Formats: sequence, C-alpha cells, structure tokens
Amino acid sequence: MNHHCRALAISCIDFRFVSKVRKYLVDQGLEGNYDLVSLPGASLAIDEAMKAVEISNRLHQPSEVYLFDHEDCGAYGEDNSKERHISNLKKARDEILTLNPNLTVKLMLVGFERIEGID
Repeated sequence: MNHHCRALAISCIDFRFVSKVRKYLVDQGLEGNYDLVSLPGASLAIDEAMKAVEISNRLHQPSEVYLFDHEDCGAYGEDNSKERHISNLKKARDEILTLNPNLTVKLMLVGFERIEGID
C-alpha cells in the first residue's frame, strides 16, 4: 500500500513553538498531510534527522520539506544568532537536497511574534 504526504516538517522540540509551527503548517493547507520530525535545534541536528528524512522520502514521497529553527533556542547555547541559524538552515537544506534534489526545501525562522521565510 502506498500512502503519500505532501510535506515533511522538521522542527525543534521546544514546547514554546510547537503550536505556532503546527498552525503555520495548517495555514499552508498541510493539515493531515505532513510527516513530522522534532529534534533539539532542528537544523543544528540535521545529521540526526537525516535517517527520518530518508525514511519519509522512501515511504511517503513528500515533495516539500519545511525546516523550522527558532529564536532563543537552548540547543544553540551561546551562539544563538540569527546569522548562525540561517547558516545552519542553508547547510541542512544542502544535505537534504543531496538525498533528493527534486525536493523543495523551505527554510523558516520562527520568532515569538512571527515566522520568517529564509532564502
């Protein structure tokens, strides 16, 4: 039996942002149509997430990946700058695309006030 989903979402475990990320995904029309991976630091833990990315890709063939980092992330420790998050998000995108270059990878930075897309 094949069952497909439209997207894979990778986010941090931080309880302060879980509902905000879910609402964003639902607002994108993805309710009930995405796989979810949660790891401390999200893009910081991309090496750990790659097995789940590979399994989601193989079993559910998502066409999009949403990668969510957030401000004030404890997993990042002292260097929790926006620039470091952006750098790690881009590195994570590159790693995901080596697995499947046909995916669309959307980089997101979640703040307490809003969610910002990163190019």
